[in-house]
Amino acid sequence: MVDERTANLEETNTALKVLLRNIENDKNEIKEKLIFNIKELVIPYIDQLKTMSRNDRCKTCLNIIETNLANITASYVHHLSVVLNSLTPTELQISNLIIQGRSTKEISQVMGSSERTVETHRRNIRKKMGISGEKANLRSYLLSAKGSKLNG
Repeated sequence: MVDERTANLEETNTALKVLLRNIENDKNEIKEKLIFNIKELVIPYIDQLKTMSRNDRCKTCLNIIETNLANITASYVHHLSVVLNSLTPTELQISNLIIQGRSTKEISQVMGSSERTVETHRRNIRKKMGISGEKANLRSYLLSAKGSKLNG
């Protein structure tokens, strides 16, 4: 009777450990998604608004928003990969547009920069991702990196 009870408790303990590990993994995944999305999808546009705005009050509000976002995510930053951290906000924004299937010409129009500037950013992204000089498709590589980083 004691052996049976001990075996049941050991099975329950093992199941609880697996459940806790899964919960921790899910929590970390959510943190990483939050940071990545803020850095990739929000900060570049805050930066654009700051440069476009001539109103000091508006710039101050944008700085406050940026600071608050940084404070919200500060405790999670160590979970991001080195590669994602090494990309500048502009490179993250261009990477997102590449993932969406945008051409260099379309990206240059969205960014308000020349195609040559976008090509330079693309080269820098390839270099930081470790695929410069290779025949790897940047969009495919970014999709797989984003998927493996953010989807499990």
